[in-house]
Amino acid sequence: MTDMTPLDTYFDHAQRPRNMGRMLDAHGTGNVGSIVSGRALRFFMSVEGDRVAAAKFQVFACQEQVAAASVLSELVVGKSLEECRNLGHADIAAALGGLEPDQLPPQLWGLAGLKDAIAHLEGSDGLVARLDTTTSESPLLCRCHGVDEATVKELVRSGAADLPAVQAQSPVGSGCGTCRRDVERVIAEVQDAPAPTVAASSTGAKGRIALMRAITQQLQDVLAAHPGCEIWDLQGMQVTIRCPAESQDEPVWEQLQDRCERRLKDEVDPLLQVSLAFG
Repeated sequence: MTDMTPLDTYFDHAQRPRNMGRMLDAHGTGNVGSIVSGRALRFFMSVEGDRVAAAKFQVFACQEQVAAASVLSELVVGKSLEECRNLGHADIAAALGGLEPDQLPPQLWGLAGLKDAIAHLEGSDGLVARLDTTTSESPLLCRCHGVDEATVKELVRSGAADLPAVQAQSPVGSGCGTCRRDVERVIAEVQDAPAPTVAASSTGAKGRIALMRAITQQLQDVLAAHPGCEIWDLQGMQVTIRCPAESQDEPVWEQLQDRCERRLKDEVDPLLQVSLAFG
């Protein structure tokens, strides 16, 4: 390892990413891109005091972002939030032993995800809601790349129909290959499973009622802090929140929309989106 060039180290992070996977009970999570559109990155972090204690990340169909996000997940540990906020291309290049910054992708989603996670952490939501998990860690499928079962399930629910489609969006199974049979088993389980009881069954009347009940429950405390705001409509996976018209230009509404959408994606269904209406 000591003889590796900066570029070798960069490729090593791409082939054997560190800290890839979901983090339960993260204090902050950052989202970049859109799982709905097919390309996304999530950055998770936990803190002790004002220092980052641990970081993890997930990628969906943006493999070119893996190496830098892997480096970043190690780089931030032990740093203050302010130090993390000021990290840039040059810092990741330096952490690789002097890689030329222009050899990195022009846009580093890991950095954007980190800053979004810090913004989430410093918001009033406190701990991030668990992402459709139970209290135990999701089983690890791919030990070479740290990909857990929940990540594969999420990719399948987002449209990856077979192993090649999953591998097009994740490094799972591209190492020693011993996990491929388990990955195919998980794909089959998701495809054969009945529709989820809340969001995916929302096409029927009972499903829509159950979905609306879950949405209302999750947004109750968020909307309570904004008098006059209420859940107004649900069309497909689009939730509309009506807010007072007289305060339409206040910047607080963008933050409210982000908090509501983040909460619903994390707790109810990652396909849910939120829009605001005024009047």
